[in-house]
Amino acid sequence: MRFEMRVMLPLLCCVSCVCSAHAQKGKDISKFIKAATSSGVEKTIVKSSLPRVSAASTVSRIPLGKQLSIQFPGELVQLEIPFEKTTLPSQKDMANALEKNIAAQEQAEKALKNAVTLPSGEIARVVELEAKHFRKTNRLNATVRYFMSSTPNPAVFAHPQTGEKITVFQNDRLRYFSDVQKVCPAGSYLIRYADGRVDFLAPKQASKEFVDAYEKAYERLNPSPFLDISFAQVGSSYKVPELNTLAPFFDPAAGLSRVYRLPAHPVTGQPAEVAVITKSVQVTGLPLLNYGSMVVRFEDGTFDVHPADMVPPVLRDRINAIASKSAISVPLSVTLTESAAPSLPAGVQRTYDGQADLARDLHRALEGKGKPYSSMMLGDFLAYEIPEGIVYKPQGRDGVMLDPETRVVIYFPKADRGQIVDRHLLTDTRFATPKK
Repeated sequence: MRFEMRVMLPLLCCVSCVCSAHAQKGKDISKFIKAATSSGVEKTIVKSSLPRVSAASTVSRIPLGKQLSIQFPGELVQLEIPFEKTTLPSQKDMANALEKNIAAQEQAEKALKNAVTLPSGEIARVVELEAKHFRKTNRLNATVRYFMSSTPNPAVFAHPQTGEKITVFQNDRLRYFSDVQKVCPAGSYLIRYADGRVDFLAPKQASKEFVDAYEKAYERLNPSPFLDISFAQVGSSYKVPELNTLAPFFDPAAGLSRVYRLPAHPVTGQPAEVAVITKSVQVTGLPLLNYGSMVVRFEDGTFDVHPADMVPPVLRDRINAIASKSAISVPLSVTLTESAAPSLPAGVQRTYDGQADLARDLHRALEGKGKPYSSMMLGDFLAYEIPEGIVYKPQGRDGVMLDPETRVVIYFPKADRGQIVDRHLLTDTRFATPKK
């Protein structure tokens, strides 16, 4: 199919002469037109009185992949301009591309929203967890049903705000609920209403009245000599360090963390360094980074920050795998203070599958440094700080890095045994009192 346009050349005498000279008997007119088009004569024609052929006026009428024909008076002259054959995207392809662009824009906006520029000029992103940060996701309904079937005496009480009868469980680990697309931190309250509705409250969302009602109901149904309450470090003058930069976390001399190198980050795929924080530190503009928090430094100099209760499981699992392989050879980089956990003494292992073995080894290695206590229920015992980097891995269970800020080991000299307990128990006189 050809597109024909008739034009007059009244003003271009020289061009008409040349054209008439070459148009006799159908000789090489097309060659001239092609040469003129490629050598800039097109500009001269546009400036003349000839009708202008513009892309805007013709593109909608010229079929893709066809040719353009222009007929001059007296002779048929064909100007052949090849148009590149293209295939217009389908509506589905356009929708998919638009969806990807919107998702990328939302991701960039979210990263920008959570980015903090520190006084040092470093850019840190406090990462909001999503499904991609979890090796396995859960469903809120299914999780509540699991706790209903596996908890012997769940806490049942009236909701302090609404008065509704509710059954409440505490979430035991960080989860992502795919059905509601929300992250549920460990310690959150999973709620089942009498009519079957389910919901959850993160620890920061739960009011004091709600928490008190839960603890009262649970303690009434599950009496225990051990109290599970919040605590402060015993007899400590420890002051949380305050920093304006994240760089010290990657300096072994600072003694704030253990650093691991990842050839590929499990989420981004980029090479990175990960600092696992070993003591509480406050960085200007960021949440308090407690023991177990992680800071990721990428090659472009930016940082991802994960508070201890929001470390992505896929990242934690990768670090634990590296740590378990190099547990014997990884040196400690801890700045010892009066309140800090001791370095690993001779005779103490990195990994234990029994609490009593850990207690005995600590007592033999640190004899004379344990703090004596007296308990009406348990008798006399010694409390020992846990060295940083100890892994407790009972048979058939995953290993857990013991937190020196939240756990201590108590040892009973008469029985030559001991166990790991929450540090807060040492602050409750109903459990034990310090001996002078």
